[in-house]
Amino acid sequence: MNGKSAPRTLGGTPPRTRLERGRGALGPALELVRTGRAPTRAVLTSELGVTRATAGVVAAELATLGLIRVDARPTAEGSQGRPSHRLSVDPEGPVVLAAQVHADGFRAALVGLGGQIVATTPGCETVGADPAEVIGAVVDAGAGLLAETGRRCVGAGLAVPSAVAEPDG
Repeated sequence: MNGKSAPRTLGGTPPRTRLERGRGALGPALELVRTGRAPTRAVLTSELGVTRATAGVVAAELATLGLIRVDARPTAEGSQGRPSHRLSVDPEGPVVLAAQVHADGFRAALVGLGGQIVATTPGCETVGADPAEVIGAVVDAGAGLLAETGRRCVGAGLAVPSAVAEPDG
């Protein structure tokens, strides 16, 4: 023994590091930045109800993942106190493949985290009636868009037509 007692914790669980505590805040933090409700690290700290250090770790982790940008340059003159780091969605961040299937074909696009359309197929691509063929064509179109843009795809969404009964909504 080194003469030091182990850190005491509630319920016998080991203490968590700042990063481990912050990981639970990654989703809420990303949503705050994405919606513009946390334009600075100071606001993020307040909105999440965490310490400045934890908010810094959370912002750094989101930046490392390529989801947000952290700008440490001072804000406009005239503000009081220490300038806070500005936060924004990384416009070069990952995308999702979104496709809408129509009776006569489909249209595909890459959409960024902020909702901006990064790239689209040139027009409505025609396909046959076989669902496997349609999905294959959507995947091929998405792969082409990803190759053109060099972006990283983290998900996909597909909208298909369907009959909806009026009473059921």
